[in-house]
Amino acid sequence: MAPEEQAKIEEKELWGKALGAAAGKKIRGDEQLLKKSLKRQEQVKMKSEREWKERIENVATSKAMKQKKREDNLAARREQKANKSGKKVGGKQGIQMKKKKGPRPGFQGTMKSNHSGGGGGHPKKGRK
Repeated sequence: MAPEEQAKIEEKELWGKALGAAAGKKIRGDEQLLKKSLKRQEQVKMKSEREWKERIENVATSKAMKQKKREDNLAARREQKANKSGKKVGGKQGIQMKKKKGPRPGFQGTMKSNHSGGGGGHPKKGRK
């Protein structure tokens, strides 16, 4: 563009800003205010980013602490069981065959069918 055209455009913009200010419109052309607001926005972004990093670190550390506590508790429980039963921990040496338990007491007649009308069961139930 020619220098004359540039000067006309700049003058037109200046007049537009002056008329807008006189009419009460907000002028968004002040460089210092724009720089200030841009700097403020950048600071807010940096603060938010820093806080998120802290949150992520806190979650990671708490997760690691809980995992360590869990491992410690499990190890203590394994050791307590080994001390209680007198067995060695780990491998096939510590595992012994469990002896099979019998039926539960008080349920001796449950396997018999009550449909044949035989004895057992409640005397009034099942009759019409």
